[in-house]
Amino acid sequence: MKDYSIDYEYNTLDFYKKNHGLQLYYNWEGEIAWIEEPGKPKEKLFSIIGMNATKVLVKPHPEYGEVGYRLNREIGLFCHPETKEILHYWKPKGSSQEVPVVHITNRMVQGSVRPRKIVIPKNSGYVTKVNEIPLEYPHPLAGDSKYQDYCPGETFKGVE
Repeated sequence: MKDYSIDYEYNTLDFYKKNHGLQLYYNWEGEIAWIEEPGKPKEKLFSIIGMNATKVLVKPHPEYGEVGYRLNREIGLFCHPETKEILHYWKPKGSSQEVPVVHITNRMVQGSVRPRKIVIPKNSGYVTKVNEIPLEYPHPLAGDSKYQDYCPGETFKGVE
């Protein structure tokens, strides 16, 4: 992309083909919010910064012909929502006790990326993308009484 005065269209599969078999590194950041009650505004709890080391490949796919595929190792660090300092302890709202913060260290994250076109708007050299991924699964802390104050029920509900 050399001419920023026009929109630039990019196919994600081209990225995977160009970098097939290579080890790549990238960083990401975001905000983590919690909704305590339906209808209430989101409350920002943390900021998060992260980095991935990923190997990208092109693999055959029955529906799309080919897809991008990646194998990642990932680290995510929870940070203070205002100062962005990495947190080691956190005091939940309404609690008098600080709790240790457990950061994210995913040993292996893998997944396919179907081919799709991305448009980089004119006068910009990048795209900003927001992903909201709803999560709902059995809460791993629900059975332990010491986490009762921090566990709202048998099912964890969140958005990544």
